[in-house]
Amino acid sequence: MSEGVKVAKECELEYEKLKMDKKYHYITFKLDNQMETIVVEKTLDRGLCDSDVAYKRFLQELVETGDCRFAAFDVQWQHQLELKNDIVFFSWLPENSPMRNKMVYTSCKDYIKKALKPTTEVQGTTINEFDFEIVKAKIILGKKF
Repeated sequence: MSEGVKVAKECELEYEKLKMDKKYHYITFKLDNQMETIVVEKTLDRGLCDSDVAYKRFLQELVETGDCRFAAFDVQWQHQLELKNDIVFFSWLPENSPMRNKMVYTSCKDYIKKALKPTTEVQGTTINEFDFEIVKAKIILGKKF
């Protein structure tokens, strides 16, 4: 099933808009109904709200899906007095999701990571694992100041 999973070209195109154009706060990705192609599920334009509101909305939407998802979020954080942005790749495998879905998403995660080339990754089975301070700590661990 996950063997030969494709990443739709729109995933890369929308990710570039997030990364280079700073168009979105985040993008969520999911497998299509046939579980053969990873597609864009949703984006949130930057102009609609600030970063804090966007992050809360993002977490709420992940929980509401009730199923596995991948996402990229342009996280805004502060180091000393400097405001920084880093794109974080999220792998959401909720505890209550069907085991089959968790297995398929786990086995095809490398396909989307290869396409997007994220530098920071956070994986979670409960929403608490995506607490902003935990995510920020993972970003900082990958930095050299």
